[in-house]
Amino acid sequence: MFHHGNHRAGVFAPTRFPTRFGGPFCPVSISPRHPTPHRTVLVTKFVMSGSVTRAPALVCDRGELSTGIVHFGVGGFHRSHQQVRVCPILCAKNVGRPFSEPRGDVSEVLLRAIHRMKRVPNVTTGLGRANSGVSTRRPWFSHPHNPILSRSSPPRNSPLTFALNSLAFLLVLSFQPQAYLDELLRVDFENTKSWCYTGLGVLSFDTKMRDYLVANKFTYPVVSRTGETPETMAMHVHHVVTLRDMLLSFENPAAAVRLLSSPDVKIVSLTITEFGYRVPINEGDRTLVKLALDGAVDGAHNDEATPAECAGATVFGILLAALANRKRHGLRPFTIMSCDNLPHNGEVAKRRVLGAAADLDLDPATQQWLETEAKYPSTMVDRITPATSNEDIVSLKENADITDAWPVMCEPYKHWVIEDDFVDGARPAWETVGALLVPDVRPHELMKVRLLNVGHSAMCYAGVLAGCEHVHEAVTHKMIKPFLKRLMREEIAASLVADPSMEALVCGLDQYAELVLSRFKNVAVKDTLDRIAMDGSEKFRVQGRAVVMEGLAADRTVRGFALYVAAWAHFLRKAVMEGSVVRDASASLIVAPWADVAGVGPVESAVTATEYAVPARLPPQTAEDAAALQRFLDIEEVFGVLAQHEGWRQAVVREFEDIATSGVEATLLGYIFGVGHNSNGDLAQLGSNGARLSERVSGTFILDEVCAHEDAAAAPDITDEAVAFVSLY
Repeated sequence: MFHHGNHRAGVFAPTRFPTRFGGPFCPVSISPRHPTPHRTVLVTKFVMSGSVTRAPALVCDRGELSTGIVHFGVGGFHRSHQQVRVCPILCAKNVGRPFSEPRGDVSEVLLRAIHRMKRVPNVTTGLGRANSGVSTRRPWFSHPHNPILSRSSPPRNSPLTFALNSLAFLLVLSFQPQAYLDELLRVDFENTKSWCYTGLGVLSFDTKMRDYLVANKFTYPVVSRTGETPETMAMHVHHVVTLRDMLLSFENPAAAVRLLSSPDVKIVSLTITEFGYRVPINEGDRTLVKLALDGAVDGAHNDEATPAECAGATVFGILLAALANRKRHGLRPFTIMSCDNLPHNGEVAKRRVLGAAADLDLDPATQQWLETEAKYPSTMVDRITPATSNEDIVSLKENADITDAWPVMCEPYKHWVIEDDFVDGARPAWETVGALLVPDVRPHELMKVRLLNVGHSAMCYAGVLAGCEHVHEAVTHKMIKPFLKRLMREEIAASLVADPSMEALVCGLDQYAELVLSRFKNVAVKDTLDRIAMDGSEKFRVQGRAVVMEGLAADRTVRGFALYVAAWAHFLRKAVMEGSVVRDASASLIVAPWADVAGVGPVESAVTATEYAVPARLPPQTAEDAAALQRFLDIEEVFGVLAQHEGWRQAVVREFEDIATSGVEATLLGYIFGVGHNSNGDLAQLGSNGARLSERVSGTFILDEVCAHEDAAAAPDITDEAVAFVSLY
């Protein structure tokens, strides 16, 4: 959900009805990693001359609501997506309940918004970090008790009297799923009131979100804005009420396990970013699981007696402690629903759960139970949700007379596709409020991840080199727009196959590509290229690399991708030479080639950011840069088999040299008009490894791609986890 990691789209609206909101299911949130605000880029102040509309607020006894969903990773995406969908359902079957008139108060506005919600088909997805809450992140490893878990995440918690508590949500700031639940509450209150959310935070930064939510009585506004110019911008405000509470696992890990062990909790949803699935099991996890198996976290357990190391328990350690406890009590497992922006996110979550269960030495019967009885549906969420800026807070006050410290800012568009595979079929009726329940999410996630997410990344580096600052500036640039359109049409769409179920959204891939471009032009979103450029290594590895490999195997052109990677290389070189921060989980790895050229060393190195000393001046391109590019392309952790594909490497080198000698705009122009060389090489040169690669190309995803290490035959378990994270540790 784009999980990008930053998932904060609170409401979901269909293309033809951009201001639609609502939803009745209320999830619970648990956040293992909340993105932290980094430097805010302010744009020209918006002077609203368009309309400002508000959804009515739902007034009810919150004691009627209970937790059915717990969520790890409360952020903007979660808050704008899942919870919004629950509110409308509650309202629809709540005809006799009173509703308050607008007063400008956040809680009142939220209730009014729920009252006016109508059932309108809608789909929303939060991509990666962009859609998940605050899009800027702090070092992920800053947890006071567990350095491995203290990278970045937002917090949540407060005393609502709602009784909806069927979903446990890890990462409370992810607002998109909550948006759907909020809509559902408005449509079918009686059947939705037991499906509200509780958030569960795992990182120290989650305290901030928890405190904000407590102060807001667990309500918050979702603000969707649209317009290609500030003068035509329209705003719609929807207050969400589906979040019931938020706990912090490091404050009371036993309470977190008890929450997840409740028979009322049927679903645990995750927006923990790509990296959350790679955090290793630690001693805190082992101790917590042992306590659960011994019955030491139940009932009258003295939480203060819980060993201190349990405060550093990871997301999957907490999940497995609760699942082991449920099995011990003869309860059914809950459904684990990943909303992160990952291909096959359900399969990724399942493999991580099973891998962690093996690492924790759970008995074979429990591991079999987790594999066969628990369910791991895949999801695809799509809603652009940039970080909230100070200007957004001021604008909301000036234009809508609403004072709120952390509103969710997003585009009107939302799209949520869910694999209909839940334990005992227990789930909210999300389809009632526009979510799409399908047997196979893959065609949808491929379309969204490749056309939107990969398109985002391909555009951002060229945009930065061309002097652009925001997405709407880049997508309207005279060279970048035609570059992106050709890349999407000839290289990305060629790797996709339209699915009949997509007709509920658009008529075809070309129409979806045009829809993506029109969304990028929304000036109200104010999404920055700096944010899109974050974690470029993980984005290419997980999202873009398979498209290149499939294109090479099918003998299609991949020149646009070569230009994308060449622009990325220039972006990294420029950052190192200027002493800028590179925000990437593999920052030290991908900037090292140019750090060697510049003769500078890291001033500060963190998991998600590496900063270099500023040289006296930006040096011109030299032969050393060519060698640095070769070292960059050698990084198998990022490029996999492509690191050994000579044709691909030569294509990137040509585009890199063209940018250096002619500039990025001239290089883009050459691609647009087809001037230059064919970038494809012959996979046959890879021998047996090339054959294996070709066999694995499916036209959709490439799973468990094998790197062509020289000693691969002697070490067959050395794998490049291209899409699914298998045997992470």
